[in-house]
Amino acid sequence: MGYVIIKIEGLSLEKFINLMVSKGIYIWDIDRINYTTLIAKVSIKGFKKLPSVVARVKCRVTILKKAGYPFFIYRLKKRKMLSVGVFVAFFIVYLLSSFIWTIEITGLERLNQKEVLYHLERLGLKEGTWKRGIKIDDIESNMIINVDDISWVGIEIKGTKAMVDIVEIVEPPEVLDKSIPCDIVAKKDGIIENIYALEGRELVDKGDTVKKGQVLITGIISGNDRVLRYVHSIGEVKARTWYEGKAQVSLNQRQTVRTGEVVERKYIKLGSKTLFLKNPDIPFKKYQKEVKIDSDLDLKEFFKLQVVTEYYHEILDKERRLSMEEAKKEAWELALKNARALIPQGLEIVDKNASYSMINEEKLEAVVTVEVIEDIGETRVIDTRKEEMDIDQPDG
Repeated sequence: MGYVIIKIEGLSLEKFINLMVSKGIYIWDIDRINYTTLIAKVSIKGFKKLPSVVARVKCRVTILKKAGYPFFIYRLKKRKMLSVGVFVAFFIVYLLSSFIWTIEITGLERLNQKEVLYHLERLGLKEGTWKRGIKIDDIESNMIINVDDISWVGIEIKGTKAMVDIVEIVEPPEVLDKSIPCDIVAKKDGIIENIYALEGRELVDKGDTVKKGQVLITGIISGNDRVLRYVHSIGEVKARTWYEGKAQVSLNQRQTVRTGEVVERKYIKLGSKTLFLKNPDIPFKKYQKEVKIDSDLDLKEFFKLQVVTEYYHEILDKERRLSMEEAKKEAWELALKNARALIPQGLEIVDKNASYSMINEEKLEAVVTVEVIEDIGETRVIDTRKEEMDIDQPDG
């Protein structure tokens, strides 16, 4: 709505401010320069009411600066060519932002990016395409139909960028021919929770402890006549297994905290040029910088326009010693996180245990053991010649 920065000079500055408040005149950012002078901001509407206040208090008011939309428009009216230039510039920016200038593809592992871009271009999505002419649903459907290794496609338009997310078809694991005789063996140590054989013979029971490589379901079936029959073992072996995570936590910790004081800096970035809208000095010795992109227009072949706000948060470093309970909690969480990272996706955790130990009286180490139930069976081809040689050997 526009405002002015004014300088008030006089001997009754407090009375001047009180009269402004009583008349409903909004005044802010008051800065007292000395006993007889202060600087403040007041709205245009409020400034028009000032003469009655000035007459009563006998102060002198001087305008230092005019700011805001109304003054900007007034200046443009006096400079018609500048007005036309601003209008043309905004029109060009609007026109160029109506096209796709960048295509970003994610999710590719086996597929070639050039091949994907070729198919997208054939379907109407390429750099320089008018955004309103893009039929996203049709492109997604045709990509799935035309490209064999794609199971799903998602396209999202953000500004002048098209973001294409692709999920490739997952190749099924290699499966042994069922005519090939094989055992099911343990791929890791564990305690048997449940075992079920569709083909083959179970060699372990629930509660048995097994080692990696041990045969759990055998495909060798022998009768009383010592004649061997070989089958392709099929079954499921669920077992309790364990994953271990470790973490260390220092009892003496240095923490960074924000004081609550913050300075804001705002600017427009056009290509390599920067135009500051708000550029105060940063008075803090230590601070955390936080950047927010309010607007981002990337015209790849022309220019890049960004409106950026930077927040500078004052910080202080503080030292504190964790209590044993705090250290245990932090070490537990870190060790558990490390253990979870080792667990295959989809497995249910049935139990968690932790042990703690001190290191040099300065660090606490946690070891978290996570128990899960998983299928530990994997197939292994039977060497039938070796088995037959073993059975032909005389006893003793």
